Amino acid sequence: MNSWMGHHRPYFLLYTKLLLDLNYKVDVLCLGEDEIKSYFQQELADKIVEIRKPKLFICQKILLQLLKIIEHFNISFSIPSVSSLGCWFFVKNAAMEADPRNESFVFILDLQGYLIDIPPFLQRYLLPQAWAGLYICTPLQDKFLQQCQSQSLIYNSSFNGLCLLNERLVTELKNKFQAIRVHHFPDVSYLQCNSDKPSLVLELVKVAGRRKIVFLASLTKKHGLIQFLRLADVMSDSEILFFAMGLVRLEGYDSDELDYINDRLSKPLKNLLVCPDIYPPEETLNALYRYSNIAFICYPDFQDSSNKLTKAIGLGTPVLVAHNTLLAQRVKNYHLGYAVDPRNLSEMADAINFLLYHFQFDDSLIKAFTDYHSEQNLKSKLAEIIQ
Repeated sequence: MNSWMGHHRPYFLLYTKLLLDLNYKVDVLCLGEDEIKSYFQQELADKIVEIRKPKLFICQKILLQLLKIIEHFNISFSIPSVSSLGCWFFVKNAAMEADPRNESFVFILDLQGYLIDIPPFLQRYLLPQAWAGLYICTPLQDKFLQQCQSQSLIYNSSFNGLCLLNERLVTELKNKFQAIRVHHFPDVSYLQCNSDKPSLVLELVKVAGRRKIVFLASLTKKHGLIQFLRLADVMSDSEILFFAMGLVRLEGYDSDELDYINDRLSKPLKNLLVCPDIYPPEETLNALYRYSNIAFICYPDFQDSSNKLTKAIGLGTPVLVAHNTLLAQRVKNYHLGYAVDPRNLSEMADAINFLLYHFQFDDSLIKAFTDYHSEQNLKSKLAEIIQ
């Protein structure tokens, strides 16, 4: 409900589709109303998909106004913030409108913000039905385990299952929550490309000419923007075009780093093409991955899963990732590319040259990876935890 960018949009659409495939009726509560209407026109007409409008009852509005006053005066109170409780009221009200003749459950795509402490009487009121969650943005393991306090919604008696994209946490959580089903879900990515080359792809192909293409799809600190730009500087004499695209987010950089980044983005060298502040349709993004020779997924200090790895491999593009990360473990296990120290530009440049001129996928390992991270496998696991 809080975001329609990144994982949230494709996952919301994907999980709606899979639940329909499993013969469930789906009530949707999200910000992507127009896309839901576009993707599920017939299902909406048949009323097997219904969009629930977020709304509050009068008593809930009064309570939230009271909490705003309490928060304004910094009075300590052992219930969640206004915004958190407001989100849960929306979920509660939408669930209440579901057909009571059918078995129903609440399936939440992002548990970030739902690990808050809520008194048991509010838990029973907010979520009487069974519910499950897919934790997309998994924090560090220690932080995650510390967040699961005794009164958080994780311990709600109606909580039936937890699904994570991070396999490293599954064993730990199975030990911690022995009464709850804990599953590892494959990180599925939408792979369909445009039948015709989009304008962005045509521009990329024209600028690249005969040069190889290294592609970064997010212009943020988390996604390794400054490492990508410095790598382009180091390899300025090579026959490589470094192509970066996405929404620019420069939080977390110091003043010297910001000066360098802004200079490169405004006056790129001849081996750098930057298309800032765009987020193209998924089919266009897929085409960009397909036409690129290397996907730069070298995210420093990033311990989460990323469906960009699944996307790149599904479209036949080897990847460069940061060592000592979850993605590095997958890359090494399935021979999907190269894992490097993102602080070592020389090592990164050597890895780029290796991937461009000497690397070959192992067909059997690629098949194993794509089969596991497939929509069909995800649907089987989803059916298992629901049933």
